[in-house]
Amino acid sequence: MPSTRMLNVKIKSIPCFEKEGMIWIWPGNDPPTATIPSLLPPSGFVVHAEIVMELPVEHGLLLDNLLDLAHAPFTHTSTFAKGWSVP
Repeated sequence: MPSTRMLNVKIKSIPCFEKEGMIWIWPGNDPPTATIPSLLPPSGFVVHAEIVMELPVEHGLLLDNLLDLAHAPFTHTSTFAKGWSVP
């Protein structure tokens, strides 16, 4: 940060890579050991449609809900999950 007057400031950098339009960050202390997976469809498959949505939601809440699909029959019984059986 060039505008600060602090001396001896140390900033830890972490490896990051761009591949196929995504930014991949390696937060570990050791060098990256995994290879970055391809996001392209496998050979013989074609993407026919892609949906991009901009939602006015905090990203953590959205990820929590998308990663916990089993919560829908319990918490959304009066909306889109109405009539779904509870596993």
